[in-house]
Amino acid sequence: MPPFVYRITKYDPAHRDERGHYTGAGDTVSDHGPVEEAYLAAVTAFAQAAGIDQLEIREPQIAGFARFGLQPAVDGYGLSDLFPAGPAGFHDGALVPIAVGLELVQAMLRDNGAWCRLELGEAFAVHVGWDQYLYIGSNKPCETALARTRALGLFPERIAASPYDFAPDDAPYVQRPADADFWARLHWTVSAYRAVFLEEVFDPDHPPTFGPGDHRRHKRWFTALIGALAVSAVKRIPRPGITAMMMLIIQALCMAAASVTPHLALSAVLMAITGIGLSVASAITMSLVQLNTDTDHLGRVMSVMTLGMVGLVPLAYIICGWLISATGVTMTFLVFSLMEIGAAAIGVALRPVRSASYKAIS
Repeated sequence: MPPFVYRITKYDPAHRDERGHYTGAGDTVSDHGPVEEAYLAAVTAFAQAAGIDQLEIREPQIAGFARFGLQPAVDGYGLSDLFPAGPAGFHDGALVPIAVGLELVQAMLRDNGAWCRLELGEAFAVHVGWDQYLYIGSNKPCETALARTRALGLFPERIAASPYDFAPDDAPYVQRPADADFWARLHWTVSAYRAVFLEEVFDPDHPPTFGPGDHRRHKRWFTALIGALAVSAVKRIPRPGITAMMMLIIQALCMAAASVTPHLALSAVLMAITGIGLSVASAITMSLVQLNTDTDHLGRVMSVMTLGMVGLVPLAYIICGWLISATGVTMTFLVFSLMEIGAAAIGVALRPVRSASYKAIS
């Protein structure tokens, strides 16, 4: 964060209590009028004083189905016509001119549904918070901009840092944007090491954009749908218990093969089969448990199953992370594949699993 940071609001500091909370009257939403224009003029004044003509979008976010803003979201989240490529241009690391940056600030002040940090290295930063709180940081004191902000009827206050500043716990950590260089380095890493973990944030309203020229989309929902349809299409599975265990073995083998193959297309096919196999096995297993459990005990049994499938996930993350650090991604995939094959083999060896049937299905 730049050394000179100011909190800029329409709230008079004289009306704050001993904890800094504003106690005066006033709306906490944008007036879409002169006060909003004053905020935008203040940003312009600081940018001019700092000699900034462009800003970088960092950590962009889009409101999903559930949102907590005081104003309703608008179509396009206030991003319409701002980017030549459409909403896909609203991505981490995108450089935009000050004019577009002001449009984004206005959209955030109006709580249109889009949010991001606007920064330029350690030289300049603009953060929009809740209730019309604006935070501007600069590597210069910007005395003329401060005077201009006061003349606009706003109240700038010097603070130590913006509450929206990114502060990693690990000092050597470097937060880099998902720009073209990031995707080039990621491609090199995959080519060199064959596998890599990439965590993304899902936008429920738009398919995710993975990078320039990359048109891949989420396939997890598709493989789950295919698996569920496959089970529902088969009215009678002669030996559903063994079928479920065999699907787990097939899934584990495909996952192991995907971790060692150098071919991206083959890896994608194998992972698709992995998803379908898991979906089929899960659907069969859940049906068997529900149809073969007494109604009085069904809730308890399903609770135990949920604990095993969901409650142990954090522990699995810890073990997986440790294995990756100790042995690498490929070996981790192979270890978990062998564990799954072993568990499925034990299931096949158990008579209740082999003799399981849809006895409650007429």
